[in-house]
Amino acid sequence: MIKAQVFYDALGAPKENVVSFLKDLVERIKQYEGAKVIDYKILEPEPQGNNLYSSVAILIMEFEDLFRVFQFVLDYPPATIEILYPEGPDQLLRDIEKELSKCVDKEKVNQLRKEIKALKSLIPTKATLNLILNDLATKQHQMGLLIKELQARLQLQQ
Repeated sequence: MIKAQVFYDALGAPKENVVSFLKDLVERIKQYEGAKVIDYKILEPEPQGNNLYSSVAILIMEFEDLFRVFQFVLDYPPATIEILYPEGPDQLLRDIEKELSKCVDKEKVNQLRKEIKALKSLIPTKATLNLILNDLATKQHQMGLLIKELQARLQLQQ
């Protein structure tokens, strides 16, 4: 089990739309397979000028395994994500072993388990994992913005 704190931000007008958007997003995320929303909070929208408001949704989530976290970040790119649990690489090793056991027989798993433990020093720390996930979310968001810009330009040309 992986526990994470996930942040989503929104900017728009009127302020009721900002809150409504974040509430709808949380409801969609609650339906995500392999993940569970333990708790969430939507902050009161704050004025940003030009009649715009911003707000943040903070979710505490549990994921079945690390692979599900990566899938989730790709499907619902957050503003940022912080892994809360586990603290170290042991859970990651268990997740890898679990996935391997689905693919190969038990003897091979035992052999691979020994090899994985020997490579334990190569497994990223919690901080490194947070950096990777946040970088992935940022790149996903940038790609989305680029696609929207290209679509807008194509519509202007037509």
